[in-house]
Amino acid sequence: MLAEKITKKKKKLFLTVLVVIALCTYASRQISSLCTPLVDTTNADEGSLDNDFEEQGKVKPESDIALYSVENLRVSKVNCKVGQEVSKGQSLIEFEQKSLSELQKKAQNEYDAVKENIDVSKATNDLKLSQAKADYDNAVNSNNQKVAQAKQNLIDAQNQLNNYKPSSEDDAKAIAETKKSMQDDIKQKQQEYDDALSTAKSEADTAKKEVDEAALPQQDEGTQKSDLEEKQDTLNKINEIVSDGGIIKAPEDGFITEVSIKNGNLTTSEAFIHIAGKNDAKQIEVNLIKEEYDFLKEKGKIKIYNSDDKKIKADLISIGPKTYGVNNDSNEEESGNSDSGQVADTTSEGDDATNYVAILETSSDDVKISDNVKAKIQAGSKSYQYVIDRSALRQDNGDFCVYTLEEKDTILGSTNIIRKVDVKVLDKNSEKVAVTGNLDYTTPIVTTATKAISEGDKVDKK
Repeated sequence: MLAEKITKKKKKLFLTVLVVIALCTYASRQISSLCTPLVDTTNADEGSLDNDFEEQGKVKPESDIALYSVENLRVSKVNCKVGQEVSKGQSLIEFEQKSLSELQKKAQNEYDAVKENIDVSKATNDLKLSQAKADYDNAVNSNNQKVAQAKQNLIDAQNQLNNYKPSSEDDAKAIAETKKSMQDDIKQKQQEYDDALSTAKSEADTAKKEVDEAALPQQDEGTQKSDLEEKQDTLNKINEIVSDGGIIKAPEDGFITEVSIKNGNLTTSEAFIHIAGKNDAKQIEVNLIKEEYDFLKEKGKIKIYNSDDKKIKADLISIGPKTYGVNNDSNEEESGNSDSGQVADTTSEGDDATNYVAILETSSDDVKISDNVKAKIQAGSKSYQYVIDRSALRQDNGDFCVYTLEEKDTILGSTNIIRKVDVKVLDKNSEKVAVTGNLDYTTPIVTTATKAISEGDKVDKK
């Protein structure tokens, strides 16, 4: 009996020890779970990345007609708006009749004043030219008479010498003195003749110069003519508006692309309406972020849909920065792909572009000028050995890495240890990233943790 009691006590003691060990193990694990980070994991897979983006685009004209008018006309009514289809001759702008009448009168007065000044200047210049010509004629005639008289005096002196016959009473000395006197007289007459010729030429040249100067345009003549032409042009434009009943009409069938004036505004030197021809080519402008631009430039495609989600045939003709830095030198190169082939890329190295834009051309009747459209950018990638969730990618001192779990067995059971694996990023999209590194398809990779973790930490899976 005693031996049996001892055996029962040993069994109870053994069971008690087992219960205590179990309770301690449970308590230890509960305490550990409170201190140990919990992690979510994923596994690397083989696959490819798809990059799909969606943006809004605007249909714009390839070119348009800018409508201007004279300045300071007050608008009484704007009869058009952006996107409106208009017909040739349709009223676009109506001007206030009072301001139109006042401006017409002012323009006529300004034109008349400038023309009167020009007429007065012309009459003055004509009189000056006429006087200069008369002075020239008088100078020429007067000097011609003087030259003729000097020439005749020279001839008379020469004839006197030639016809000289000494008398029988004259001795040799007297004859010599007489001839010398005649020769001196000839020299004097020759000098007088030469002087008359020189004076005639000098005075004629001076008078001719005054005629030429009087015939030249006056310094302000060009300015006056330019001013008159400007006043005439302004007056013609106002008269044309008046003859059209004080309205601006559409020059051709088309669509209004811009209206920059309102009722009651005064016109300025800037164009106030832009209109695109109905049959003109249309362009679609799509603003891009840099990531979209990079995908589209390298390997992406862009598709356009109208407001009814109908696909629009459009050819991508260029992609590039919308704004440039001060050091930009725009160089066009062939780059990128669209359904129609290659497109021009207007990006250059070193620019500070903050926005990018894709330009497409379409002749589709399913969109019109000023329509908003939807642009879908699709950029598929090649196949990669390891593709993981972006949440699993980490950085350590600027280098990319992932944390994997290494399972170890202990006396209290298995535990998970964090191991850092360096990786290199090959490609990425908004959800996934393709990497290369010492990975496999079975080792768990940490995506999130309840606490900060690092190499060698013990963790538990959620």
